[in-house]
Amino acid sequence: MPLWKAFHNGKTHLAIAIAMKALLKGYQVLFSSVAEMLCQLNFGWADNRYYQKLDYYLRPDLLILDELGFKKLPSYGADDFFEIISRRYEQGSLIITTNKPFDKWGDIFTDQTMASAILDRVVHHLMIIQINGPSYRAKDLKRKGGEG
Repeated sequence: MPLWKAFHNGKTHLAIAIAMKALLKGYQVLFSSVAEMLCQLNFGWADNRYYQKLDYYLRPDLLILDELGFKKLPSYGADDFFEIISRRYEQGSLIITTNKPFDKWGDIFTDQTMASAILDRVVHHLMIIQINGPSYRAKDLKRKGGEG
């Protein structure tokens, strides 16, 4: 199944459309859920390949991190997320999809200071694309006769 058909979420779908355009223009793009990236970085500490895995997420021209805030991050995850944001700051393009407004990022990272440091770097060259409206998945469920 083509990557662009595998996702139906509005935020994710838009991020993938931007990724496809960047790929067509010759840019290197990496798409990852936040949870998967943090899991891989955490495994990197265990198998002594942390910096190799960190470089994997720092190398592409465009990094897309999907679903920030879907789950609360463990403390090691907040540290690793900060490391990615801090090292990519003004070095490469970044797309983050999330349902959480900025004032709730302290809840995601369980540390308001860490959330502030991350936000400080993220919002500096920020373009917000806010998608409002009903969930695409719920709309699809209603069309199929389910409840949403």
